[in-house]
Amino acid sequence: TDVLPAMGDHVVFDVQSDRVAFWSGEGAVFNVPVDQRAAAVLTDPAVRKTTYNLKETILKLLRHGIDLCAPYDDPMLMAYLLFPHRGKYELADVAFELLGRTISPEEERTPWIDCVSKELSPQVEEQVARPYREIELPLSRVLVGMEMAGIRIDVGVLDRMSREMGTQLEELTRHICQIAGCELNINSRL
Repeated sequence: TDVLPAMGDHVVFDVQSDRVAFWSGEGAVFNVPVDQRAAAVLTDPAVRKTTYNLKETILKLLRHGIDLCAPYDDPMLMAYLLFPHRGKYELADVAFELLGRTISPEEERTPWIDCVSKELSPQVEEQVARPYREIELPLSRVLVGMEMAGIRIDVGVLDRMSREMGTQLEELTRHICQIAGCELNINSRL
């Protein structure tokens, strides 16, 4: 439904293209367009917001002209800190590992985001509260800024480096062939 009732002081949300799913932790999930109604909740510093993959969410919202306001939480960052060697942090994978249940593609993600957050929050508070609050959450915003600004590349310098490395590669190839006593294809994997 496009009606967004009062959400209280905590909301779980998920941005999908031009819509936002909001869930207060009970009852129905409300899907509304990314518009002023959504912005009113997402920019309210009195509302604690939980989403999955904070950096991507901030980027999506900025593209719609909405600057997400803290306080917020990200169970993906929680999982990253608690299980740093995991490799993949997709919501479905983390939810299955923690809760033993599979998320179907047509299910709303917000209740799952909430379940994963509630499962991980106590562990975060016990084990990695400072890195989570002081490094990872603020870093999401820094990474968004870097991604939006991009980096400046001096094409001339890259071109010169490419030519120099090409020359070095030719010299190394000749040296390898001299040592081997015959022509070799050093790019061969056999």
